Amino acid sequence: MSFVAEEVLLRQYPKVSRLLLPFIVLFAASAAIGISIDRLTETWQINLLWGIAGGLVLIFWLLPVVTWLTSWIELTNQRVVIRRGWFGTKTKQASFLEVATVTTSKGSLLIGLKNGETITAEGFGKLKALVADIDYLAKNI
Repeated sequence: MSFVAEEVLLRQYPKVSRLLLPFIVLFAASAAIGISIDRLTETWQINLLWGIAGGLVLIFWLLPVVTWLTSWIELTNQRVVIRRGWFGTKTKQASFLEVATVTTSKGSLLIGLKNGETITAEGFGKLKALVADIDYLAKNI
């Protein structure tokens, strides 16, 4: 009896363009602090400025960046795994033996399983190459 170790062939993250707005917010908050810090005289005004800037950075920069970093599609020699959410908590996976069809629709990757279920992944770039890789692996396993 032989055991084949599962090895990662490809790990693809979502499009980097999804991080454009969060980095604009980070730049704007930093610029607002840099411009305003010398003009404010009262301590409460400085604390309010730092609090508002910190809240904006936390909500509109840190959360999207961590979400982007913890979302990916992973192709191994045995299955495809789609992870989303913080710490990869939302995981969908399918063995290549279960895959019936692989298509794209409106910027989404659709993996149709033999039991009728569909796994969807959105926001990833180079979907045509990814479809070709999954299709090739599913047919040659």
